[in-house]
Amino acid sequence: SKAAAYSIIQGLRNSMKETFVMSVHPGPIATDMVDQFGGRDRAEPASQVAESIMKGLEKGDFWVYTDTRSRQIGDAYNSFATHVIEPTSRCSK
Repeated sequence: SKAAAYSIIQGLRNSMKETFVMSVHPGPIATDMVDQFGGRDRAEPASQVAESIMKGLEKGDFWVYTDTRSRQIGDAYNSFATHVIEPTSRCSK
């Protein structure tokens, strides 16, 4: 599952301090898989994934959201983490 993969990425990031670890989150990308459910018209080009990864590497970003939809989800996740999870974990210390 994506959640399991993300947990592994988080663990790698924490345990491999001297290795750069990146978490890439693509949304609907124009591939054969998207064609199977008729989503190509709402998908973004596959080349955008590679471009996003290269930009993320240049900037040293851990999270890379490769397209419009994944960035929307990433923004919501980061807002939730910043406003709900992090304050709660500070209170429990």
